[in-house]
Amino acid sequence: MVEFIKLIEWLFNSRFKDASEMLKAIFEKTHYDEQIEDEKIKNILELISSAENISTKEFLDKVSLFTNMDEEINGDYVYLMTLHNTKGLEFPVVFITGLEEGLLPYCKAIKNDEDIAEERRLLYVGMTRAKDLLWLTGANKRKLYSKMQNQEPSRFLKDIPKDCCHWIEKITDKHQIKLTSIDAKDKLDKHFTLFTTGCRVKHPSWGIGVVRDCYGEGEDLKVVINFQNYGIKRIAVKFANLEKI
Repeated sequence: MVEFIKLIEWLFNSRFKDASEMLKAIFEKTHYDEQIEDEKIKNILELISSAENISTKEFLDKVSLFTNMDEEINGDYVYLMTLHNTKGLEFPVVFITGLEEGLLPYCKAIKNDEDIAEERRLLYVGMTRAKDLLWLTGANKRKLYSKMQNQEPSRFLKDIPKDCCHWIEKITDKHQIKLTSIDAKDKLDKHFTLFTTGCRVKHPSWGIGVVRDCYGEGEDLKVVINFQNYGIKRIAVKFANLEKI
C-alpha cells in the first residue's frame, strides 16, 4: 500500500509531454510486464502508441467513451444500458423508458436548477443515440417503494416540438370511478359523467383529450387529461364543462 501511495504521489507531481509518456512511465514503474503474458504486453504497447501526441485529458475523454460493445455494435443484439453508458454509441432504434417525474428528472434533482439541467443533458445524450427511430416511454402507474403510485409525464417531454413526434396513448389498466356512497351519488348532476381511464373527452377551450387518471368522488371528482395541443391538465370536473365523446 505504501508503494502504491508513493506511485500516485509521483504521478501527481510529474509532468508528461503527452498521454503516451504517462502510460509508459506507469508501465515501467509498476513492472507490470513481469506479471502478464506476452500477448497482453503487445496490447499495452499498442495502447501506449495510440496515445502519442495527445494530452492526458484528451486521452481519458476518448477511452471513457469506449466500451466492449464498440466491437459488437454491428451485431443483431438488443443492448440494455444506462443513459450514462450510451455516450459515443449509436443504434438504429433506441427506446428510453421512465420518462416520468421523479425518474427522469430524478426526484432528488427536481429542486435544483443545475441538477435539472444536467438531467436534461443526460436525456439529450440518450435521444441522440438513435439513428432512425426513437421511442420515449413512460407509465401512468408504477410500483415504487412497495406502493402503486400515479406517475406524471416528464417535464422534458414538453420541450420536444410537437411536429417532431407522434404521441401514442396506450392504456392497459382501464378502471372506472366508483362512487362509494349514496349521498355522494345524489350530489352529482348531469355534468358529472363517470369518466374512465382512456376515454376521450372534449373541453370547450382545450379541445379533445384523453383521460389519463381519475380520482376523488362526488364534487371532489378530478381527472388528469392529456390534450393534444395543450399537454397534461388536472381538472376538477365540477368546474369544467367536459363532454365525453
